[in-house]
Order: sequence, then C-alpha cells, then structure tokens
Amino acid sequence: MGLDEYRRKRREDATNEPFGEPTAPPGQTLSGAFVVHLHDATRKHYDVRVEVAGVLASFAVPHGPSLGPLDKRLAIRTEDHPLEYIDFEGVIPDGQYGAGPMIAWDRGVVDYLEGPAEEELARGKLDMMLHGHKLRGRFALVRTKGRPGEASSKQEPWLLIKKADAYADADRDVTALEPRSGGVCEPSLHADTASARPMAASAASGRSVRFSASILGILARLPTGATRPSPAVAVTWLDSVHDVGVAVCALV
Repeated sequence: MGLDEYRRKRREDATNEPFGEPTAPPGQTLSGAFVVHLHDATRKHYDVRVEVAGVLASFAVPHGPSLGPLDKRLAIRTEDHPLEYIDFEGVIPDGQYGAGPMIAWDRGVVDYLEGPAEEELARGKLDMMLHGHKLRGRFALVRTKGRPGEASSKQEPWLLIKKADAYADADRDVTALEPRSGGVCEPSLHADTASARPMAASAASGRSVRFSASILGILARLPTGATRPSPAVAVTWLDSVHDVGVAVCALV
C-alpha cells in the first residue's frame, strides 16, 4: 500500500486534492476512519474509503452502498488515498484526474472484525463494523475472481455487501433518501487531520466545529471590509449545489 499511484495520476500544483504522507507505518490496523464520497466525474459514482496502514484503501462503487443484505454492489479497487481525504469536499478542476464535484456523502469510524485490516485486505475480505451518519452496522468488502479477461486489468473487482443485522433494510434506498453531504461542518473524526483544522464554536450547539478547506477558502476570498463571521456561528444547510448535491455551510 502507498500513495505512489495516487501522486502519479495528479499534479499537486494543479489540483485542490490533498497530497499528504502516510501517517502510520504498515502494521496492525484494528479500527480507523472511513468516508464515502459521491463523485460526479465522467460517471457519477460513490467511493468507499477505509483506513488501512496510514492511508485510505479506496473502492469505486458505481451504484452506491445498499442496506439490503441480498444486494452485492460491485466495488472496483482503486489507488490508495491520503488520510486527509477524509475531510475533502470540492470541485476537482477541469483537465485534472477525476475532474468534477465531490461531496463526503458519509463518514465515521470503522472497526475490523476478523483481525488487522492489512491481513483482511490481503486475504480478500474486509469484515467491518461501520459507525457513520448513514451507514451503520456490519458490511463486508469481498474480492471476486472477476470476469474472463479481467485478470490482467489493474482494476480489481470486489463486492460491497451489507450484512444482516439491526441496521439492514432492503426497502430503504439510502442513496436516494439521503443524497446530501454527510457533514462538512461536523467535527473531524480523525485526530491527525483534526489537529490541522481551524475551529469555531457553534452558537447553536455549544460544540466545536471544524470547517473544510473549501469553506475556509470562500471566507478568505471575501472582499476587504466585508462582514466576517464572529467566533460564535450558527451552521445552516443551504440548497444543494450542482446535481450531486454539494452541501454548503452558511455562517450567519
């Protein structure tokens, strides 16, 4: 695992995506952070990313996660991403790899149930407990043999499967019912990333709120003399932007 392929596909001086280093040596990952991105690139799809060995192991899921235990959603293994991607939301510039808007559709904590994630990944089955805003309970990522002719492809086919538990619901289409961001204004769930985030206190809840780089960039571009938010702010969801439903935080 590593970030060589991630960096090969991107230009640091041309994209707004993070270029962090792996934050931990390969070893025993028993729990960590996860994020599910909704990405409107060449084709709209979801990216499931789970923390393994200091990076995010990433899987492109064309039809998104399902809460139905009988559904087996194709999940194509892609390049590992830096942990800073947990907080990434924005529009990747035209002409760059993966150009288009992206939101953090869900995020939270993942626990690995059958041993260290490094060993599970090598065996071809990640048995996970997700603690997210939208995805909760047991899920599995299972490597498949693929179709004839796919063996030479760099794209490794896996399946994303919801396990039967109290959170399973075959009648609930979670991607259709909850299309918006899973909380760009929610506190960061990864301590290493959180330590680098500016903070403000929420007047509505009294808790600390961390703002994504995209929101901070908007604030930095306010005209000289414009009214800026005080340290006490209220966070409000506005209408979605673009057809992927990029959620915007309003500071009032």
